[in-house]
Amino acid sequence: SLGGALVTMIAARLEEIGETISFLGLVDTYVPALENMTASQADWRIQYPRFLKNISSKMIACWKVPDEVCDPFDLEEPLIQVTAGLLEEKQWCPSSGYEDLSASDIVRLFVANQSARIARISSIVSLPALRCQTFCWWADSRFDKERAIKALSEQLKCALSHKHLFVDHSQIIVSQELLMDVEKLLNQESK
Repeated sequence: SLGGALVTMIAARLEEIGETISFLGLVDTYVPALENMTASQADWRIQYPRFLKNISSKMIACWKVPDEVCDPFDLEEPLIQVTAGLLEEKQWCPSSGYEDLSASDIVRLFVANQSARIARISSIVSLPALRCQTFCWWADSRFDKERAIKALSEQLKCALSHKHLFVDHSQIIVSQELLMDVEKLLNQESK
């Protein structure tokens, strides 16, 4: 996710010094304008269900963190117990690549992910405008993809191609369709 924002900034810097970028591919990328710029640890109750949905093959609709669960940045154990309950009751099933993680691992992964998200929000306000053609692939599970496409177009101000893939965020990078698209585009560029 964050890699797309970083490579966009690198491409802009290369264009500034006169380099030509012949291919820029963004895969379900982070788009700064979508984030609440005052986001903090306090919004973890909103973010945790989204996080679980992004790494799940099955999630109960409209699940919310129980009110009695305290902030996992202060104490992880209550959220670990709730997550263990979801796993035991089969209300949530992790997708491929996450199925061997314990409830404790999942909560710690979330806390690390949320910490990185907060750091991103405070460090990247907007993506720079580019001149190069940019190709974007979006995970079908992404809840804000239409807003992301609009915000990315407004920020980059370049020719953008978008494609939606029927995979989740955790699996998009190994999607055969994505890999075939990239190979095809790179072969076109090399001619």
